[in-house]
Amino acid sequence: MKGIFLLITILALFAVAYSALARYPVRKDKPGHCWSELTGPMKNGEERQIPKQCVQASCGESRDVVIASCGVAKGPNGASETDYSKPYPECCPQPI
Repeated sequence: MKGIFLLITILALFAVAYSALARYPVRKDKPGHCWSELTGPMKNGEERQIPKQCVQASCGESRDVVIASCGVAKGPNGASETDYSKPYPECCPQPI
């Protein structure tokens, strides 16, 4: 039982990713592009970091915008602050 608890604790310390799939209507004025209010038009396969956020958006083949962000990070002494000066995922808080 202690081994299972230890394994779950270790995995929780390193679980720092979160992603979401956003479906927006295809815009006739931007054929072949993904589009969202957060990113504007994006070409297929394009990745873009969202300014002033620790978030990366990417445009999938099916014209879906995939948003990747930091998950919950907490170590025995808490977590570091989000560093918006770094690119995703290096900007994510890290367990301390």
